[in-house]
Amino acid sequence: MSQDVVWWATQYANYGWPVVVCHGVTVVDGVATCSCGRGQNCLSPGKHPVGNEWQKRASTDEEHLTDLLMSRELSNIGIQWGPNSGVIDIEFDDEKGRAAAKRWGLEELFTPTFTSARSTHRICRWSSRLPEQAVIKFDGLEIRIGGGDRGSQSIVPPSQHASGVSYTWVNGFTPEDCEPADIPPELLNAIINFANGKGDAPRRPSANAVLHKKVGEGSRHDELVRYAARKSIECSNIDNPVNQQEIFREISMVNRFQFDPPLPEQEVIDIWQHEMAWAKRHKLAKATVDDEEKDALLEERLENKEDVEEEDKTIFALSGLEFRDGEWFPGRWKLTVLHSDPVTYILHIPVYRHDLGKTRMVEVNLDVEQFRCPQKTAEAILAKTHTVIVDAVPSEWTEIWNGTKRKGQAPVRGLKAKLMEGHESQSASAEHCRFATVAGWFLDALSITPKPDDDDDEDHEPDVTGMPAWVRSKKDGKWELWFGWQRVWEMVDRGKRKLEQGEIITCKKMILKLSGDQSLATSRHRVGEQGIQRRYVRFSGKHLKALEALASGQKKVQSETSFSNSEEIPI
Repeated sequence: MSQDVVWWATQYANYGWPVVVCHGVTVVDGVATCSCGRGQNCLSPGKHPVGNEWQKRASTDEEHLTDLLMSRELSNIGIQWGPNSGVIDIEFDDEKGRAAAKRWGLEELFTPTFTSARSTHRICRWSSRLPEQAVIKFDGLEIRIGGGDRGSQSIVPPSQHASGVSYTWVNGFTPEDCEPADIPPELLNAIINFANGKGDAPRRPSANAVLHKKVGEGSRHDELVRYAARKSIECSNIDNPVNQQEIFREISMVNRFQFDPPLPEQEVIDIWQHEMAWAKRHKLAKATVDDEEKDALLEERLENKEDVEEEDKTIFALSGLEFRDGEWFPGRWKLTVLHSDPVTYILHIPVYRHDLGKTRMVEVNLDVEQFRCPQKTAEAILAKTHTVIVDAVPSEWTEIWNGTKRKGQAPVRGLKAKLMEGHESQSASAEHCRFATVAGWFLDALSITPKPDDDDDEDHEPDVTGMPAWVRSKKDGKWELWFGWQRVWEMVDRGKRKLEQGEIITCKKMILKLSGDQSLATSRHRVGEQGIQRRYVRFSGKHLKALEALASGQKKVQSETSFSNSEEIPI
């Protein structure tokens, strides 16, 4: 952590200004990366407080702030405005604001002043006459009063802006050079009149104003955030999936018809999910939110960009499913059928990550039994996504997944059938094929004895225990691999390698099919002092090549299913 940041944090605390620890930002080649976990996808890099309820954690404890900042690799700092600090922040970032600052006498004030990338900030004394509002915007000025429960804060020097420019005190106007001045009387009266609806300056338009105007690049994202937040906070039952779906359709239509050009679909989805979770959190904290509180919440929504915890996630529509015409459809869920051995069903489910600020696709692998069972499907989804609970009401999920058939009504197909209709097929690689796995185990067991060189003069003898051993053929003098059939398969079927019924016979059939033989060659050989005869299977080069092809997954025998698992083939 920068020593300058720690030093200034303790200075502000010494002035009695509560310090807010905020996420830091790194800028490389003009691209800002926030330390909040969302990285380059953060909507407000380096400007939002760490965690939620920052108002309760703003501190003037110098030792506490030092320990907290030194424990972090990267942080910006802010000051909490209002009665707790006794100061407010008056900011402007364009020519209109600059003209207003001159008109209201702000440029004549000898008061602490700092700049960011585009903005100029002047710190003035808080007045008890100020309205109980967090932020007021009029006449090109943004006045951060810090009133109400929401409060307000600003990033202050020597923090770094997302542009790469550091927040800097104006020379001669640092808190060491001068104390905060009083708000010019004319400006204070204008603020009070404006808050009481008596001012001539226009208020910020309603979020619904976006329905009556075209929005170009630069303000599309914030306008859609305001609209989505307004619709979400006004929703009477935010957990109702139908309501969730309706809000998504409304903001999608706004994006399509009012924005030029429209935002990418995924950005719209991310905004919808984030604002639904934000509104849900506020509704959980308070049963009802009146119109005045809604306005205050929306004004602060874009200012503080507070984090939304992952646990605030809701289900069904927010998880990518689509509700229309009285039934559920896959929406953004997809299904891939992997033609492995056995078959694997892969559900692709979009999961919104609040820590990243974006959606990622999560693959949930299901076997036949899981895919057919709604409860087991729900368990697999939760285990893989960590957050998506589709069976909060088990009977409801069962009907959604399996479909319904009620007397006197047309049957409703379930998600399972609808996903299968639009599925994609994928060929399996060797690691997905059971036959290849078993063949690989068999090949490993046979490969424990290295093949002798062709110029080896010894004939070699079969192993007395039935372990694989190389023996010269008396017919053509070529090397053959002799082994006891049951002995080698006992080596395969051990530990975690559990063979299923019929797999040994199936493997044998596939080897015979690829080698072109009707049966495996065998020979008897006397072993031991008592001359007991033991039967050995003899593998030649073509049998081993067939086994290698099976183990690689490249040579699956099409006619293998024509054999019954109980049907024997003579060795």
